[in-house]
Amino acid sequence: MSNPSVAQESGNNPPTPKTAPKPRCGPSQEAFITQIRKSIKTDANFLHDKDWSRLSHSAGDRPSLRGKAHVKASDFYVKCIAAWVPHMTPNHIPTCVKCQRKDFVDKHQFRFVENPKTLCGVVSHRCLDTVCHHCDACTGDFVAWHEATIKADAAEISGILNFRLSKGFAVDEELHSYMVSHATDTTAAMHQRIRKMHGDRWLNDACNCYRSVLAGRVQQTNPDLIQGTQQSTLDSHVRPVEKGTASTNKRQRLQFELHCTKRDLREKESSCASDVHFINIFRLKQHRNAIGAMFPGIGRGKCMTLIQ
Repeated sequence: MSNPSVAQESGNNPPTPKTAPKPRCGPSQEAFITQIRKSIKTDANFLHDKDWSRLSHSAGDRPSLRGKAHVKASDFYVKCIAAWVPHMTPNHIPTCVKCQRKDFVDKHQFRFVENPKTLCGVVSHRCLDTVCHHCDACTGDFVAWHEATIKADAAEISGILNFRLSKGFAVDEELHSYMVSHATDTTAAMHQRIRKMHGDRWLNDACNCYRSVLAGRVQQTNPDLIQGTQQSTLDSHVRPVEKGTASTNKRQRLQFELHCTKRDLREKESSCASDVHFINIFRLKQHRNAIGAMFPGIGRGKCMTLIQ
């Protein structure tokens, strides 16, 4: 039997406050999300002159090296944010999920969701963030990207919110159009193409980052360790190439040309000393562009006979 005094004492205790959810991104991305949320809460006209679907950390989608100011290291890897805040859209109030009405939705009373969704794209991904509105009739909150709300407001937000929303992630309009236009392809082939495009974009961003470090345009906050981690930086290994004299550059160029010439000579000597295979001659005689090939009197038919 349970002790009634213990049960009464435990019932009088206040409920344990809910702990904040653990962020699903790095500290720099989390700081950028917090900054955007704070700007939206304090400034009602924050999104009026901006593209809500692509709020970037730097001046553009990629850090620019043309200006005089130094860029930050976080400008290269902090992803853009798509902040879907319906009440900031002109003449639009979201529909409540339960009562399917928008008369009692208070647009001034809102809170952001715990964690943004991953918004998948063709060459990269973004973070899709949204808010929870309060309905006075239902005395409850509802999320702005709920499926019932999107369906009820489809006529009003068509052309504004063109994302395919799913549980845990979303797909932007570019990736959705790519999959629709390549619907006849197999899923494996489509996945392989998109993965190659992501890899190509990553290589371009990496080259841009390395060139910025070589040019000395990246602002160094902590040259030894990345703040908050134990991962060392590459600043000590990537250094600008010192310019030498004309004689030094000429000597290095001649040494490189000598090395290439010796390598080509070894390849030619190895090919002359090795045996001749008829299959190689057959491949050379497949077209008429091989002028002066060995064994001019032997055609493809004779080569096949000799191979057999």
